[in-house]
Amino acid sequence: ASPFRIVKEAPGKQKRKSKEPVPISKTPRGQAAAKLKPVNDSSTGPLIDPTPQTDSIEEQQHITHFVRGGTPSDPVPAPFRLADYGDDSLYTLVLLRHGESEWNSLNRYTGWCDVNLTENGRQEARAAGRLLTENGLELDHVFTSVLRRANFTTNMALNTAGQHWVPVTKTWRLNERHYGALQGYNKDTAYEELGIDQELVME
Repeated sequence: ASPFRIVKEAPGKQKRKSKEPVPISKTPRGQAAAKLKPVNDSSTGPLIDPTPQTDSIEEQQHITHFVRGGTPSDPVPAPFRLADYGDDSLYTLVLLRHGESEWNSLNRYTGWCDVNLTENGRQEARAAGRLLTENGLELDHVFTSVLRRANFTTNMALNTAGQHWVPVTKTWRLNERHYGALQGYNKDTAYEELGIDQELVME
């Protein structure tokens, strides 16, 4: 004999029907995702672009190409893309100049000369990191030049702010302007030494 007692259902009681699984395409999230279209990017792989379907992939790349640091002569778009979610796109842009460099302290034209930071410049970089923390700013991405003074400032500021993990994109397009023959010369005496009309150069 079975040790389990058989319990009979009460008369008139109907069994509850089990719910059919809802296809993902029928859910609100699935319907929203269906309105987006994939964009193939050779550098980052397939992505979902929230741009309305009226724009072609070529048009989207053209619009964002210059925002991403590209120039008309570039054969390949830059390796990053900024998302555009319309009115929901609210960003805080933080602009940070590099700390004092060795040639800043000597009042020299620096340009693309890759000089180091002074001790004062390193303190300024760390102070920038403290300001990020004090103002509750958490960065999503950092863009900087390939010059040493800018990279050192970036690293020190992020480390001080406890945000060393933030991705950093480096590009020569963010380098300081190139001063040509003026690089290395004192800003007060360069024009006289080189025999250049200062007003003409500054124009």
